[in-house]
Amino acid sequence: MPRACLLLALLAVSCGGTRSTAPSPDVTPSPPVGLTQPYPYTTPTPPARPTAIDGIYARTLGPAEAGPRGPCRRCPPYRLEIADSTLTLATGVFFIENQVEEGKAIDWQSIGHYQVDGDTVVLFNDPNCPQTRGAYRWSLSGGILTLKVVEDECAFGGLRWRYLTAAPWAERS
Repeated sequence: MPRACLLLALLAVSCGGTRSTAPSPDVTPSPPVGLTQPYPYTTPTPPARPTAIDGIYARTLGPAEAGPRGPCRRCPPYRLEIADSTLTLATGVFFIENQVEEGKAIDWQSIGHYQVDGDTVVLFNDPNCPQTRGAYRWSLSGGILTLKVVEDECAFGGLRWRYLTAAPWAERS
């Protein structure tokens, strides 16, 4: 019996998850294995073609943008907090990674589809808002991507649009 308990304990430790650590700045973030394509909650999905805003963008939110926050146990995604964030836009797929400042642990991630039509980008198939489309006006100048909400009814009281528009995104080189 003790051997069985030891074996189960070792198995639990080897299979147990821990928070991922942030990639080094020179490593391109990528969706978790098995999630390279978002689940198609809504269809049609966009064709895998380059768009005008494809790139890897990053930003750091400080206390001025994030505002005062206390600890939370079940924090919703897209919560504004002091963090380093990466927004990857690649051929119709977006990937967001939010890393809290303390310890640089990955706080949350999201993946979905997007379509670009002129100066509007529409996000959809986000697992946090599976049936909701969010429309944003975008501008890209000097490597700085700015998003302004047109309409986004994503759950959590508008956290997604507040998160995406809180500060501009700088293109990584």
